[in-house]
Amino acid sequence: MPAATPRRGQPGFAEAARRAGGDPLLQEARERRLRSVEASDDPTRERTPERGSRRRRRGVVERVGATRVPLSGGVTVDDGAGLLLGIFAWAVALQYFRGGMPQVREFLAAKFLNKTG
Repeated sequence: MPAATPRRGQPGFAEAARRAGGDPLLQEARERRLRSVEASDDPTRERTPERGSRRRRRGVVERVGATRVPLSGGVTVDDGAGLLLGIFAWAVALQYFRGGMPQVREFLAAKFLNKTG
């Protein structure tokens, strides 16, 4: 009975992949790069920036096609950061409505400098 081909991460995978002509994932990536190079040589093809590439416009560098990774249910990390900032702003606004700027100063001192009273 012939030995089973080891899977990625198992001992002997690299040697088996070398004998078989290379890692299948690397071969697939290499073929995709070759296809994109061939397509970019086509003069009739419209030039579009690569995903995640940079484009300069009026002295400003902007990211083109950069994606945000959704955590779950379509919520991104930026949404979570905005939520935390909103909660903090709400707490500061409540302190302002209760006692004006002196109350806000006391709140911030208690929160960040551990000064109470």
